[in-house]
Amino acid sequence: MGISGITSGFPPAYGAKKTNPYTAGEVFAKYMTKAADKYETYRSENYKIVPDNESGCFDIYNKQGEKIGVFDYEDIRVRQDAATGKLFLISEHGTARYDAVVLDGELRAALQKVMGKEALETEPLQGFTLHTHAETGIQFLVRDGEKGRGGKVLLQSAADEAKYEALAQTYLSRYPNLVHDEQAARIWADLEIKGLARRTNQGIVSMGYDGMAYHDNSDSGSNWQIAFSADTYRALYEYLKSHRLRMEEMQQFSVWQDILDSIGSSR
Repeated sequence: MGISGITSGFPPAYGAKKTNPYTAGEVFAKYMTKAADKYETYRSENYKIVPDNESGCFDIYNKQGEKIGVFDYEDIRVRQDAATGKLFLISEHGTARYDAVVLDGELRAALQKVMGKEALETEPLQGFTLHTHAETGIQFLVRDGEKGRGGKVLLQSAADEAKYEALAQTYLSRYPNLVHDEQAARIWADLEIKGLARRTNQGIVSMGYDGMAYHDNSDSGSNWQIAFSADTYRALYEYLKSHRLRMEEMQQFSVWQDILDSIGSSR
């Protein structure tokens, strides 16, 4: 089981594309460098690494055949989190979306083998922060300054996968009129872990850097939506870390209106 194909935010506007920072000359130079790298498909016990030598990237699959990410050749380097010591492989792939996995010894050795390297370059993890979802203990990685825009959920063990699937099944069984299949349920589970969705008795509250909305399972007339700025989202995020709302409060528009007023939001 896995979360390949899951969006990095909700609604789609939360995953807006960022401007290409490279000049035409730099893009050409990067392309020529990629074109010079020629690798062959490689399998280890739990991974399959498939090179795309034209595009200069690896498609990496797990033992179950699920794609866990697409990683540019130039991004095959180890990034180590100073706080936890964990090692990450991250590919930003030229857009606001990014792939990330916790790098275990097997995958590290497999990448060294396929690339013909004795060791991968190692550097401190910078520009990203590791967070933990309080309810499940599942960790997720967020690019600095992009709270509310998504992130990458990291399923690091069978226990993580079981908790993730249990959360998805909760959405599927509790909100049948909003969540129609297992893929949609996994998207909602992914959003909740990243702090972009909250469950209520009757529906789901979704939130992000540019607003929030309530989706009622049985009465669409109870739905509501609030637009606000990224600064307001950051203040709201900090508020919610120290103020836990009851389920019945979360779906009430008036409650959120009062909260926004209390944190000094001008929307």
